[in-house]
Amino acid sequence: MVKSQPGAAAGEWAYCFVSGATFLVSASSAKAEANGKTFYFCCEPCATYFGKNQSRVLAKRGISAG
Repeated sequence: MVKSQPGAAAGEWAYCFVSGATFLVSASSAKAEANGKTFYFCCEPCATYFGKNQSRVLAKRGISAG
């Protein structure tokens, strides 16, 4: 089963919050904190994009940036 984010953990399949790709979350997966929650990404470029566009990405996914 693929988990939505936030809420995914190592060993679970998740959707990348930026690209929408499915990937297996691991201890080495790219991640970032927002609103006190951890978001995992399929790759470092997606994590970097999220870091630079956090409010925009969160709004697109229906999550308040505050």
